[in-house]
Amino acid sequence: MVHGQGFWVGIVPVSILLGPVWRALNPLRALTSGVARLSGDQEHSYSRSLPKGLGYWPAAAVLGVFVWMELVYDRADEPATVLVFLAIYGVVQLLAAQRYGPKWYERGDGFEVYSTLVARLSPFGRRSDGRLVVRSPLDGLAGLTPAPGLLAVICVLLGSTAFDGVTRTQYWQDLTTAQPAGANLLIGTAGLIGMIAFVALTYAGAMLVTRATVNRSDPVWGLSATFLHSLIPIMIGYTIAHYFSLFVFQGQAGYILASDPLGTGLNLLGTAEWTIDYTVVSTATIAIVQIAATVTGHVIGIVAAHDRAVGVFTGRDKTRGQYALLAVMVVYTVGGIALLVGT
Repeated sequence: MVHGQGFWVGIVPVSILLGPVWRALNPLRALTSGVARLSGDQEHSYSRSLPKGLGYWPAAAVLGVFVWMELVYDRADEPATVLVFLAIYGVVQLLAAQRYGPKWYERGDGFEVYSTLVARLSPFGRRSDGRLVVRSPLDGLAGLTPAPGLLAVICVLLGSTAFDGVTRTQYWQDLTTAQPAGANLLIGTAGLIGMIAFVALTYAGAMLVTRATVNRSDPVWGLSATFLHSLIPIMIGYTIAHYFSLFVFQGQAGYILASDPLGTGLNLLGTAEWTIDYTVVSTATIAIVQIAATVTGHVIGIVAAHDRAVGVFTGRDKTRGQYALLAVMVVYTVGGIALLVGT
């Protein structure tokens, strides 16, 4: 599902520049709203509210399955696999939306949640009355409302990108090359879960240390939710750094294959005979973009965490309360750069 990865990274710059674009382009949301209009039903008439505590867990599950297919499953590129995934995904989403209304997509559609999280750094936003405004990206980031499952979503996004970097190292190649397909499936699944768990545990550990440092009695989840928004820039920066070259090169395959989407010999757009141009950007440019994206995400994350710490802590705790999270952010950033350099 290489083109899935192209969509994966392509939605990042578009959402940063224009806002939560997938909310506007989501065909499932459009279908749900269209059926409601035709039937004379309106969004407010859906009697069922989302279950308390559901939060973003459905989106985390959707994203987890998607990245597992992209990074672990060895038949992910087969049309049948893509068709089955899209069919199951679409049916589940439409049934849930039929029960809870279009608001389901805000929490249950992994791709809409992904786009919306990235759009927190967009210079464009909406006020509570729906009016479009120009804002500081940090304002949008700080306005994120924590909910159950949101940490899981961010850990899946950040951990899966890190895992993709691990799979490109020589160590991973040596580990999996001589293994049968079934063993590689188990190893890959364990590796993906391990990297996601690493992100979750290190972040939770930083929050435990912070709570002890500032002598607060807040529940760990409460403190974790307070600073959770600061991980989003790091996640975005590493995603851009890691997939930039794939987006540039494999993204060209999109308009090439558009001429013959079913492989039947058509040439609808006159691009079927084109080939991918690997000279469109230099290796030096790729390296600059990778380092710049990683470092920029790290810096924005630190600024966001600092701003929040100043607002919730008092006295010396304003400084001391940032140390543990800063250390974890450095680990994420250095680890990300190491994987980029190592691959």
